[in-house]
Amino acid sequence: GIQSELHIPAGNHYITVGMRYHEDEMDRFQWQDEYTLNQDLSMTLTSQGAPGSDSNRFDSAKATTLFVQDQWTLDSLVISAGLRYEDITISREEWSKSDPKRANGLTKDISNDTEILVPSLGATYTVNDNLTLLAGIQQGYAPAAPGNADQQEEESLNIELGGRYDYAGFNGEVIYFNSDYDNMHGNCTAAIGCSDDNIGDQYNYGEVSVEGFELSAGRTFATNNAAFPVRLTYTYTDSTFENDFDSGLWGQVNKGDAMPYVPENQVALSFGAEFSSLVFDTQMRYVSDSHANLSPTGLNAIDSRVVWDLAAKYLIDDSQKVYLTVDNLFDKTYIANRANGGIQPGKPRTIQMGYSYAF
Repeated sequence: GIQSELHIPAGNHYITVGMRYHEDEMDRFQWQDEYTLNQDLSMTLTSQGAPGSDSNRFDSAKATTLFVQDQWTLDSLVISAGLRYEDITISREEWSKSDPKRANGLTKDISNDTEILVPSLGATYTVNDNLTLLAGIQQGYAPAAPGNADQQEEESLNIELGGRYDYAGFNGEVIYFNSDYDNMHGNCTAAIGCSDDNIGDQYNYGEVSVEGFELSAGRTFATNNAAFPVRLTYTYTDSTFENDFDSGLWGQVNKGDAMPYVPENQVALSFGAEFSSLVFDTQMRYVSDSHANLSPTGLNAIDSRVVWDLAAKYLIDDSQKVYLTVDNLFDKTYIANRANGGIQPGKPRTIQMGYSYAF
């Protein structure tokens, strides 16, 4: 691809004009081999798949983007307005899974060409040296993928309101967000329980509302020889379907049903210690319970969890360092996903050590 930007200062306006063109493609020619897991944890091949029997298709995309943005400064008020033009062509050519040489012609030949104008408007107002207010509204857009049977685009209206405060080493932020989707996309994967024939396809959630707020606060406590940063972040999210429809993945969806895999509450607490050559950082992450299907109970439930991580690094000089990271410090066992009648556990304790040299 290629992209370019032109920046034009013009008094109290700062104008940016840009373009981007890119192409990408994916050739999926896959098959599955089946193995049994032996008692000694070795594996034995029990069934060898035929080439192309799992996926036999070619996807491609071409996209042209043109945009203009104006940042207008009026004393303490800064207004940013933008407009983006998108011209996107997405195609899929698919052959029979029993035609590995692709000699018998296409079974699917799909192409979707979309043109759209996407506007955005944002503003920040500096109340004083410590307090800044912000607001923004923008149209969200994503084209339909080749595997979207209805060829429906994803469109949304996104709103953000909030403020930031910074005083004497303390900083905090309060942000309200709201995204109203006319149609939300989802991707079919084995992890969420899609059948083999549909993996890689895109489906439509329908109308979805996602709103909530995020609170964050932090402060760095300093001495002559060290600094001790502390930060707390809390996010509340309410996500619901806004229409009734029949889903091949979840069955009947009713207006007001909560979206699967979206926890209402998330908390992150981090604290560290920074010396001249040695840095430590610890983080606690809490995720409230959620569900893998429309029912929040029984075999669909995903329980809440608390996971701790640890990181440390030692600076040898300006260009060299050694580091240590420990994810899931206390080796917490938890369910990350439920699919196909099974359970996928979360990441176990993982330790990584390394050396880095920058030049």
